Amino acid sequence: MSNNPISEAQLAANRANAKLAHGPSTPEGLAISSRNHTIHGLTADPTETLQLLPGESKEAYEAFLADFEADWKPTTATERDIVTRMASHSWLRNRAMRLQNQLLLKCGGYELGPEERKNFELFSRYNTMHSRGFSKALSEIMRLRNFQSKQAKDAAIVERRNLDIQIRFESQKRAAELHAAKLETARLKQEAIKQRKVRQNGILQPIGNRPAAQTQAP
Repeated sequence: MSNNPISEAQLAANRANAKLAHGPSTPEGLAISSRNHTIHGLTADPTETLQLLPGESKEAYEAFLADFEADWKPTTATERDIVTRMASHSWLRNRAMRLQNQLLLKCGGYELGPEERKNFELFSRYNTMHSRGFSKALSEIMRLRNFQSKQAKDAAIVERRNLDIQIRFESQKRAAELHAAKLETARLKQEAIKQRKVRQNGILQPIGNRPAAQTQAP
């Protein structure tokens, strides 16, 4: 590496080149740049609104997404997000495979040229990327469903346990009430026997032992 200082002329030339290398700035240039980014659209973020290419219809994608929603029946915002990502990754993976097939058809069975081979490898990488994205989203919803299932089972166990406690409590309460009723019945029977004996003793008492009746004064 040279340690010679940069001359003023070279520094000015570098600054001028830098001004020319900032990318498109006119509306026409920005539009061309935007189209270049959406030639294949495989860099799309599945968490955002999917950008469709010519030949792809909004109705077809919505029907594609509806099939995923029918399969998984999301009930929460989290589940809907995951299912949407699954559908988007699957759609983009299919797009990558379609673009690869178009390159092969374009070559008509001949060996791919340098540019076609470069694009074919690019589409292959995006195919792999979206296949992994789909698998990741699938794993997420499976873990979520397992967690929800465990929560439901735990809640059912707690509910059953509480129900058993309530049943035992009601059973013990009825047993205590029955026992108290039996004790009350036995007490009433004993009281009735005592009263009957008292009445019988009063009737059978000898006349001589009865207290004399008081005579009224003349």
